[in-house]
Amino acid sequence: MKLKNLFYLLLALPLAFASCDTLTGDEPEPAKEPKLSVTSSLSVEFDHEGGAGIIKYTLENAPEGAQVTATCEADWVSDITVGTMITYMVDSNKGEARETKVVVSYEEQVFEVNVAQSAKPASTAPVFTLVSEAVIEVPYEQTAKSIEYTLENPVAGVVVEATADKDWISITNVADGAIDFIVGENEGSARTATITATYGLLDPIVVTVNQAAYVNPDDVITSFGVVDCWASSENGGKQWDVTFVEHDATLGDMQTRISFSLAEANVQRVSDGTYSVADGTILLNTAVENGYSTYRYNSSELVDIIDATFTVSTNTSAKTITINGTFKAGDKNIEIKYRGEMRGMDLGEAVSGAIEYNEWASVNSTWCDSKECLFTAKSADGNLSIVIDIYHSGGSKIIPAGTYNLEEKTPSVTDVVNNNTEVIYNNVSARTSTGTVIVEHIAGGYKISFDIVDDINRNFKGSYEGPITGKAQNPA
Repeated sequence: MKLKNLFYLLLALPLAFASCDTLTGDEPEPAKEPKLSVTSSLSVEFDHEGGAGIIKYTLENAPEGAQVTATCEADWVSDITVGTMITYMVDSNKGEARETKVVVSYEEQVFEVNVAQSAKPASTAPVFTLVSEAVIEVPYEQTAKSIEYTLENPVAGVVVEATADKDWISITNVADGAIDFIVGENEGSARTATITATYGLLDPIVVTVNQAAYVNPDDVITSFGVVDCWASSENGGKQWDVTFVEHDATLGDMQTRISFSLAEANVQRVSDGTYSVADGTILLNTAVENGYSTYRYNSSELVDIIDATFTVSTNTSAKTITINGTFKAGDKNIEIKYRGEMRGMDLGEAVSGAIEYNEWASVNSTWCDSKECLFTAKSADGNLSIVIDIYHSGGSKIIPAGTYNLEEKTPSVTDVVNNNTEVIYNNVSARTSTGTVIVEHIAGGYKISFDIVDDINRNFKGSYEGPITGKAQNPA
């Protein structure tokens, strides 16, 4: 028995030594990885006024000097500061609702906090605003004028009121955004009055009315107000006849036509600059040439213009033109000042190449029988109105699918587009000249594509898909 116990003791000795080695404590514990965590909400909402925001986070097991960063792409989130917590500022919102994210990172670890802000609430307070000019100039004759205003969020029972501080102005009507008034005839020197419009306790609208001094029509007329203006072109656009319409109580209706001569064809527009008789850019009647610049009064009496100088300036965004100048007719030197729209002249941006439209406010037929269908299309921006007269052999009001070329319609010709149709672009009309119109039958109506040129060399391209309203029948 003793030998047996000794044997077991010898076997246990290595295990005891091994156990002692394990418990020495000389081995280091493994290092823990840094950990970035958010401890506040991942989604924050602000009202339209904005304010301060806080993001709470923890960064565990980070080495000394570790840096957490926070960024945001939106410029309405600013002053981002990283400390034991992250703070930032949200600007006030003056528009629609918006969202962005604040991105927080440490090395490869990232979390995002969504920042949302509500829109500015619509105001319910009334707003009273002048729309037209604050200073109105009128001639010495009796004149009717209007002041335009807007009124937002009106209050029940409160109305706009208007008064004039001089008895030579009469307020005739105040309604629907306009204050109508009449300025009496002035028989003396120039004079000034004010019209004050009020709405409740809001700040009033004050408009100044300046009336010119009386001018005896028997004396030399030095200037007059233009009430209408239009233009027409000759010689392929190289000559422009601009007509100004005026009215005088004694001289009656007056029309002044100034003929501008352009160095090159300039389709439907007069270039900005100065034009004069001296440099040949304003044309006068001569012994061999007639039909140029003239002055007409009393509705029919004509006087040749013998000298003139005018300046022209266009505003392409507003589509208005300013023409100022003087001319001499007989023994009278007359001044013209005009600013506004001009019928017959393209005052929009100059366009090179094809003019393309695919958005339409309306497309409808104004006439349609078994042989001919006339339809009109107006663009969504209001700049283009096009009339297409399709002469077809379909035998019904359904326009057959196919390609229709522009050419003059004759009894022996079918399946064409009559070239005696019209394009009005930027206030200037012309007849179609050449090109094609392609008609396709699609679900819900037609697809109509066009590529045409008018007789002043403007190229129009576009397409329309949908029903044709009016007298035309749509294919099943």
